[in-house]
Amino acid sequence: MKWILASFTIFILGLFNLFAPIRGGFHYVFNPIQFGIKEFALELADWSHFFANIQNIYIDNQKLITQKESLISQIESFKELESENVLLRQQLKLKEDFDFSNNLTLVRVIGSVDSKLGRFISLDKGSNHGISVNDIVLQEKYLIGIVREVTKNRSKVELVTSPDLSINVTDSRSGIEGISQGQYGTTISVNRILPSDSVLEGDVFVTNGKDGVFPPGFIVGSVDFVSGETPNILKSVSLVAMLDLGNLRKAFVLSSK
Repeated sequence: MKWILASFTIFILGLFNLFAPIRGGFHYVFNPIQFGIKEFALELADWSHFFANIQNIYIDNQKLITQKESLISQIESFKELESENVLLRQQLKLKEDFDFSNNLTLVRVIGSVDSKLGRFISLDKGSNHGISVNDIVLQEKYLIGIVREVTKNRSKVELVTSPDLSINVTDSRSGIEGISQGQYGTTISVNRILPSDSVLEGDVFVTNGKDGVFPPGFIVGSVDFVSGETPNILKSVSLVAMLDLGNLRKAFVLSSK
């Protein structure tokens, strides 16, 4: 019975809006708290969204890095292909210019031996690729050296700057002949030149084929110094290789067969 009387009393009080002051007091006290709780919930939701996106951002960043590396690799591959295409065009031009039918093999330089003396370099191909001892190594019209040792997949090449390599050469301007010999990896000397023979700085010496080893017409080096100008004394000249032999990457091997 008491609950019925209590309910009836609350109904009457509510009917005449007698709870308004009490309700207003509650609202005044609890509205800021409710507002704060709501703002905190929104901030928490924002932070949750932010941290949830960090993983997605990391994944996207990794994908971008992978794509970048792939693009760089493709660009380098295209550069490598272009480089090889240039060399292959040079190969065709060599055959036309020198009118030979011998095989030319494109090779990569993979290392140097006795680099301080400028004596040898190693190539990435050998007998399995048709390369033999005494094959000639070229780049464009420039003589690099001669194959001295061969294994199945490697070749050792003696350079024109080697002190142990002698080549019959001719001054392309004057026709003067001599014998070139490497000078400890830095220069090439040409000896046995008559005092009356005129050799000038900048002249280019080429192979003349008279040694029976090197085909004629390939460039050995250009003159940078002439010594022995005294009458009745044989002269010698100093040549510099016109290729940077220390930084070769690719070349051609001309079959000697």
